[in-house]
Amino acid sequence: MLQDYINVTENCKTFRRKMKEHTISEELKSSLSPLELDVLEILLPDRELKSREIFNRLKTRREVAHSSVAVILDRLRKKGLLEREQ
Repeated sequence: MLQDYINVTENCKTFRRKMKEHTISEELKSSLSPLELDVLEILLPDRELKSREIFNRLKTRREVAHSSVAVILDRLRKKGLLEREQ
């Protein structure tokens, strides 16, 4: 699994990715849900984004509620893939 991290902002909080790589390994891909993977792919080019920015980019790819994105961001944070700025 990845040793590095990501930050993201929830309701104007910022989330930062911890991963230094700009790709997601096959091992990591197999352990993530499709929505978790989409969120990480959005964060790869940008080191940090606000949750609203992530939601706005994600909704162009799929139908999703902002609350669902918030849940996924929290799950990715608990898995050690994101950091949340306080």
